[in-house]
Amino acid sequence: MFIVHGSWFRRNIRWLLAVILALLIPSFIALYTNVDTSRRTDVPLPTVDGKPVNPAVFQQARTTVIDEALLRSGGQLPRTSEFAEYIQQQTLLRMLMLEEAERLGIQVDDDTLVAHIRRQPFLLNQQGRFDPNRYREFIVGLNANRITETRFENLMRQQVIMEQLRNLVSTTAKVTPLQVKDTFRALNESVVVDYAVFTFDDDGSGIEVTADELEGYYQLNQERYRTSRRSKVRYTFVPLDPAGQTVTEQDITTFYENSSNRFPTNTLDEVKEEIRAELTRSRALYAAGDRATELTVKLVPDSDAPTTDFAAIATAAGLAVTETDYFAAGDEIPGIAAETAPVFIRSALSLSAASRVSDPVETENGFYVIELLDSQPSEIPALDTIRDRVTADLRKERAVQQAAARARAIAEDIRAAVGAGQTFAAAAQAAGLEPATSKAFQLGGASPDLPGAGQVRERALGMRLGQVSDFIRTADGGVVFAVKERTQPTDQQFEVERARTVQLLERQQQDAVWQAWVRDLLQRRQVNL
Repeated sequence: MFIVHGSWFRRNIRWLLAVILALLIPSFIALYTNVDTSRRTDVPLPTVDGKPVNPAVFQQARTTVIDEALLRSGGQLPRTSEFAEYIQQQTLLRMLMLEEAERLGIQVDDDTLVAHIRRQPFLLNQQGRFDPNRYREFIVGLNANRITETRFENLMRQQVIMEQLRNLVSTTAKVTPLQVKDTFRALNESVVVDYAVFTFDDDGSGIEVTADELEGYYQLNQERYRTSRRSKVRYTFVPLDPAGQTVTEQDITTFYENSSNRFPTNTLDEVKEEIRAELTRSRALYAAGDRATELTVKLVPDSDAPTTDFAAIATAAGLAVTETDYFAAGDEIPGIAAETAPVFIRSALSLSAASRVSDPVETENGFYVIELLDSQPSEIPALDTIRDRVTADLRKERAVQQAAARARAIAEDIRAAVGAGQTFAAAAQAAGLEPATSKAFQLGGASPDLPGAGQVRERALGMRLGQVSDFIRTADGGVVFAVKERTQPTDQQFEVERARTVQLLERQQQDAVWQAWVRDLLQRRQVNL
């Protein structure tokens, strides 16, 4: 549809990729979790209606799913069996959804696709209108991430198809006035709870662990100890040179005249220095980018020479060369600024023996060119090399399990005491706990300020006045609570919030209808992964 370079995309690429992912085809059912997306092709084909799926169609859908995962991860894909399973599931779902859409006659013509793309928020200017320049810049950025414009358009076309399919299926969702009122009351009544907190601080150092128990624990939890892939690289940096750029008065005037929508009320004199600074930076960015690109071209080996001398070529270009130690994702690298490290590491870890030199890696102040020297693969260490760590983990887990069992028994004792007429505070104190009372909170609002707040809010929804909860686990212990007060919202409040409550309930009903429809489809089509 369009194409061109631009600084706007460069400044916003990470935000844009996150936005476009959020706008792309939403998850169809909450049956699957995040996992791995390598481009493996050795995974057996699933069967539908008792027959293997068409390999070509499956691979096409799989490529789309992996492209989405690449956008989500910024190019780094996990390599686990769980992720391979996730890709298999999502690929088959996509195939089935598109088949159903085709059977139902759902189609998206080019005009509808263009209109959909032009409505995307990240492509709109400050006046809320579609900006062709932003689109061109966005496509350039996608190309840099190995996603073509055609592929992007196909993703967006599928998004519209999926949305139309979901809307068609969900039209059967209905809500009654009584459901609306009951839902509003449940979500907006004010609740106060009494609670007591358990803290688990025993590290289990006194717990005995046998060799067989340790071996069994290690075998069940090997992935927990997997090391990250690590790389060692050398790199050079091409800095921006704003002082070396020339911006004439005519350049500034031309830019101003071509940007009337950006400066609708400003005179040229008012924005001249702003434009000068922007043009200077833009030209410095392009000059540095061109210089870095020239360097990468020189680093491409000839057919009769398997490698090139990175250090010699960079030095001849007047650039310093630095060599790193081994690093993994999330590490700090001496000499690399914290705000730059993620993009540097992502690019460095994407290098391989077959592709040892990176393309120019853009940052706020210039471009890196990186050469892979060596890499250490992700691996699971042998038990003997991490025995102390595994032993400590097993002991801590046993200690937590024992503490949780005691806490559950105490919670039962508190429930029995309250049932016999004691107050929650008295029962908690008798059990050696310190009772407290929460501030009022709404079940449909923000979580209360107490441990396990989200679970407390959810469980309080169905509890009667004075009822004591089960023991609730938290990150460092747990909590038990009793409902102390409930205050119903007024009819006036309901009338103010009626429309919003209807929308909320309709969305929930539509989600439920859609998920049920998908589950039925999977059963009807005899899906076997």
